[in-house]
Amino acid sequence: MNESNENKMELRISVIKQLFILHRKIVDVFLTISKSDELSRTEIMILFLLRKKEYKTTNIAKEMGIPSSTVTGLIDRLIDKGYVQRYRSKEDRRVVMVGLGPQVQGKIDQLNEKIEKLAEMVETDLPKEWWIQIGEELSKFEKVLDEVDETLK
Repeated sequence: MNESNENKMELRISVIKQLFILHRKIVDVFLTISKSDELSRTEIMILFLLRKKEYKTTNIAKEMGIPSSTVTGLIDRLIDKGYVQRYRSKEDRRVVMVGLGPQVQGKIDQLNEKIEKLAEMVETDLPKEWWIQIGEELSKFEKVLDEVDETLK
């Protein structure tokens, strides 16, 4: 690898590390804000997964890289807290799916309020254009990661 390619690789690695650190810090702050809900970091991640679509427990485990038995226990706790529900798939009645519970909208609204609170807390002198640009760039990066993920499957 020539020096230019090495510098590009080092830069990519540095940015990916920064994204991991930022993710952890955002989740830590969110956990602090959400203490009254008594949600764990992993439970929050499951809720963020489920807001996009329903999943089988095994698929949640694969997405998160944790054992299915752990996910089952986490799902049980989220059911007890009223966040999620289990139900049979309409396509194949043998398959059990996990999705957001019917009463969860109020809880989702509360979570969204907490996200807004977090966004207010990080208000800075950065211009609106900066936020738009970083949002667009992160969306591009997310698409690249989705493509890589599909290639690896």
